Parts: sequence; C-alpha cells; structure tokens
Amino acid sequence: MCSSDLMLEQVGPKKLLDQLKAEAPQYAKLLPALPRLLQDYLQHRPNDLRREIDALMAEQRRTNRLLQGLIYGGIGFVLGLIVTQVLLRIRLW
Repeated sequence: MCSSDLMLEQVGPKKLLDQLKAEAPQYAKLLPALPRLLQDYLQHRPNDLRREIDALMAEQRRTNRLLQGLIYGGIGFVLGLIVTQVLLRIRLW
C-alpha cells in the first residue's frame, strides 16, 4: 500500500463519511437546540462586542495621543536644530 492510499484512508472522503455516520446521533440531539443557542448567542454577544470595541477604541485613542506627542516632539527637535544652525551661521551672539 503506497503512502497516498494510506493518507486517503486516514483523511479521505470515506473516513469523513464514516465519522459523520458515527457522530450522527450527537448531531440529531444538537440540531433541535441550535435555534435557541443561536438566539442566546445573538442576544448576549452584542454587549460583549460593545465592551471590546469600547476598550479597543480607548486604546486606539491612547496610541494616537502617544504618536502625536512623538511627532510633535520630533518636529520641535528638528526645528530647534534648524534654528540653532541658522543662528550659528549668522553669528548673532
């Protein structure tokens, strides 16, 4: 038996069908509960998502403030270097 035949036995369509047949009783019990489970999920999930989105937005605002500070600090530093160079070349002092 070659390795491709062995692989088909382990993960092929026949194996999938055998697993579905073996798990069919569990699916039969689960299917009637799916609408209720879905409704519960949809009713409770938006609040969780809202909290997560609010936390992400707060973190994004914090990151934006830090980046703005870094950018303004960098611009101030570069402008300070330019002014210093101009003053040294003009020799105002």
